[in-house]
Parts: sequence; structure tokens; C-alpha cells
Amino acid sequence: MPEPPIPPILHEKNQKDEVLLLDFTPDFDDTIKTIFWNSTGFFFFSFILVYATSSLMNASGTQLGLVFSSLILGALISTPLSGYLTDKSSKKRLILIGSFGRGVSYIIVYLAIIFSSLVLFGIGNFVLGFFVNLFWPPFQTLVSEKSHMTRRSFAFGKMNGQVGLGNLFGSLISFTIFASVNYFLEENTPLKLILQYFPLLLFAASNFYAGIKFQHKVDEHVTIDSLTKIDEQNHINDSFPANAQKVSNTKTHKGLLTGLLFLAAASFLAAINITMADPFLQRYLTENIQSNPSLVMLILFPSGVLSMLLSPQFGKLCDKINPSIGTAVVALMGALFTWLLINSPNGWVFAGLLILDAGFAQAGGLISANIMSRISKSYRGRVFGSINWISRIGEIIGPILGGLLWDNIGATSPFIISIFV
Repeated sequence: MPEPPIPPILHEKNQKDEVLLLDFTPDFDDTIKTIFWNSTGFFFFSFILVYATSSLMNASGTQLGLVFSSLILGALISTPLSGYLTDKSSKKRLILIGSFGRGVSYIIVYLAIIFSSLVLFGIGNFVLGFFVNLFWPPFQTLVSEKSHMTRRSFAFGKMNGQVGLGNLFGSLISFTIFASVNYFLEENTPLKLILQYFPLLLFAASNFYAGIKFQHKVDEHVTIDSLTKIDEQNHINDSFPANAQKVSNTKTHKGLLTGLLFLAAASFLAAINITMADPFLQRYLTENIQSNPSLVMLILFPSGVLSMLLSPQFGKLCDKINPSIGTAVVALMGALFTWLLINSPNGWVFAGLLILDAGFAQAGGLISANIMSRISKSYRGRVFGSINWISRIGEIIGPILGGLLWDNIGATSPFIISIFV
């Protein structure tokens, strides 16, 4: 078996030590490539979450919000547990459990659609949320540990690039099957449902495979620090913005607590604002702009995939800009694109705007992940877990609030309020 390639070198020397600093560990690519298989069902599931509940099960806006919130409730329960276990136990084992749990959730949702059960769909959503957030903190921690801090946004961007490739692969398969069955079988018979949503079973198998592959390909004990034996906090690139959060993992808990509280509050409010509108965007498109489900898939497909595929380039850019300025720009552009989306004259304009909106959202996520990875090196799992947990509370409130606004005020109200917030 050939030796793994030597990763790129960031600095040739330390001023005092003849020690090489690495951008990434030798197994970094293997770490992020396995997520390709975890990501194959992302787009299709997000599509059927709205389409199946609204068109097949006739869910109201409030019911749609509750179903969406069931996913977040599962995440809310598992996130603090995942953050704690990430720092205390095997990250690989958590990723294996998370991958298998995601696969099981796809099977539950498939059965819910076949039997037209909104309750079972909500249970499947809950299971998905639980295991997705058992998966992400250990995975994000490994990405942080296997990349140098001055390349961290790029590292998360490369990770998201693999998510985009998996999403593209899975979307092409699911769109082909869904559109073909929809064309040849017009009535919603049991056979049509069995065939049309069969990709869910393929994506379940894909997640099982990803979990097993990760166990054999990745060594969680190989980190940047273990290779360089240098505290990365002593080697911050001079070009990185001076006011980015850089909190050492010492006992200076006051600064750590202040940074955590500020970031948690911002994440909580942002989560409410985003999820108040996002779950209803597809329904707004279907009811007001384009009703053909195959065309709706085609309109939504490019935004999610392209933003992920371009994520490594976004990551390089985010490593060079001030996080505060970047966050402000992302928020302003998000408000602008939301207003433009609900005023789109047709589906193709909607698709173009959604691509731009998703790109800015992707950049915002990379900036946030970079900041979180710097708060504490010793407690990264708990930092990711705690911030994600606070965000999940907001993500439960947001869809329910958006559903109530949709049912009682009007279809544009969740978006208008989101813009002003």
C-alpha cells in the first residue's frame, strides 16, 4: 500500500524550533471524503419534508411547522450529550452511531409516506434530528483537530464541498427516479409511492456504508498538534483579522464565558429568524409560482448543491476577512434576497436568487464554524455542542412561529418579519 501524501507545509520554520507546521494531517482527505456518503439524501429529504407533508398528507402551515420542529427537538435532546461525549469518548464511535441512526430515520420516513402517516413522519424526523446532532459535533471536532487554525475555514469549506458532491450524486439519482415515476404514474397509488420514494432506502444504505468506511479509514488520534507538538495558539497567521476570537484553553474562564454567551445569544436569534421563513419557502414556491413537483425540484436543486461545491472557495475567502464584517454582510444580503425571492416573477428568477442566497448563507456558516473552533481547543466538542444546542431551541421556535403566521396572517408574513428582524 503506498504511503499517504505529505500534506502542504504552512510555515517552514518556527523562529526557535526547526519544526514544520502542517496545513492538514495526512488522513484529512479521508476524514472529509467519507461524508460524501452521509450527504446523498440531503436535498431529497428537505424536498419531501415539505412536499410529502403538504401535498400527500394535507398538513396545515402549523402542522408543517410542528413536523419540522420535531426534527429540531431530536437535535435539541442529543446535542448536549454529543458535545460532552465528543470530549470524553471515541469520536469515531459516535460518528458510526450517528450514521446508522440517520439510515434508520430514512427508513421510518419512507414507511410514513407509504402509510400516509403524519405522526410517523414526525417520529422519523425526530430520529433524524437526534442522530444528525450526535454525528456533527464529533465530526466538526475532528475537522478542527486535523487542520491548522489559519486554514480552518478552508478546512470546513472542503468538508462542505464533499457534502455538495454527495448531495449532487444523491440528487441526480432521486430526481431521475422521482420525475420518471411522476411522469409514468399519474395517480398517487401505493405502487407509485413505493417507487417514487425508493431513494430514501438507497440513502439509508449509503449512511450505513459511510459509518463503516469511516471506522476503517480515519485515525482520530492523528491531529495537527500530535504531529507538530506545537500549541497552535502560538502560531496564528499575522494576516488573520486581529479581532477574531482567539481564546486559549487555559483557566481564564471569564473571557471564554463572555464569548460563549455572546455567540450563543446571536446564534439563538439567528436560528429563530432563519427557520421562521426557510421551511415555508418551498411551499410558497409551490403554491404561488410553480406547482409541478418535478419543476419545483429542478428549481431548488442548484442552490443547495452549488453552494456546497463552491464551499472550499468560500472558505479561502472567509479565512482572509474580518468575521464581524463578514457576518454583517451575510445578514444584510440574506434580508435582501428573502425580499427578492417572495417577489420573483417566475420560477427561474427564483432559482437564480436562491443560488445567490445559499452562497451567502454558506459563507456565514463557515465564519461561524471558524469562530466556534477557536473558542477552546480542549473543549471543542462541548463548544460546538452547546452553541448548536442553543441554536436548536431557536430552530424549534422559528418554524412554529412561522406556521402560525402563515395560517393566521398570510403566506408572505413569515418572510416579511424575517426580513425586518
